[in-house]
Amino acid sequence: MDNDTLVTTDINDLFDQLDVKDTLGGVLDYEDATHPEHNRAKEFFLPDTKQYINSGVFVTNVAAYRDLVSSDKMIELINERNYPYGDQSILNIAFYNHIHLLPWRFNLQYGERLLKKYEALAPKRIAEIRGQLNQPGIIHFAANGYFPYPWGKFTAETKWERLWWGTFLDIKQRQLTASN
Repeated sequence: MDNDTLVTTDINDLFDQLDVKDTLGGVLDYEDATHPEHNRAKEFFLPDTKQYINSGVFVTNVAAYRDLVSSDKMIELINERNYPYGDQSILNIAFYNHIHLLPWRFNLQYGERLLKKYEALAPKRIAEIRGQLNQPGIIHFAANGYFPYPWGKFTAETKWERLWWGTFLDIKQRQLTASN
C-alpha cells in the first residue's frame, strides 16, 4: 500500500477479496479505465491493458505469487528495461492474466470532479466508480496532480480531504492524550 492512502475500512475486507486460487488482486488503473481510446499496452510492454492495475494498493497470495513468478524471474524482469511506472509495470507484466480485479472502493482515486470530467469518455466505468464513492475502503490520493495532497494545504475542500484531516486530528489527539 502506498503512503498516500487512507484506509477507511477494516483492512481484512481487502484481504478477504482474494480467493485461495487467486495470485494478485488490485483495482484497474484509472487512466486506462477512464480513457479507453488511448491504449497504453505497447508503452507498458503488454498485449492489452484490460487487467492493468494501479499498484498503489494491491493484495497477494504469497504462495501463489512465488509459484507463478520466482524471485529469479522477477529480478530478470526488473533488469530487462526501464519501465514507465516501475513496480506497477513490472507487477502487471509478471502477473498478466493472473490478476483478480478488486472493487473500485479499494483504490478510489478520482473524486466527483474528475469523474464528471471523464464521463463522456467511459460512461459505464464512471458509473461503476461513482457507485462506490460513498463506501470507500481505501482512498488513494494519487490522481496525478489533478488535486493536491490534503497534507500539502490547510484548506480541506473535498469530502476526502476533510476525512483525511479528521483522521489526522484524531491521531494527533490520541498521541497528546497518551503523552500526558
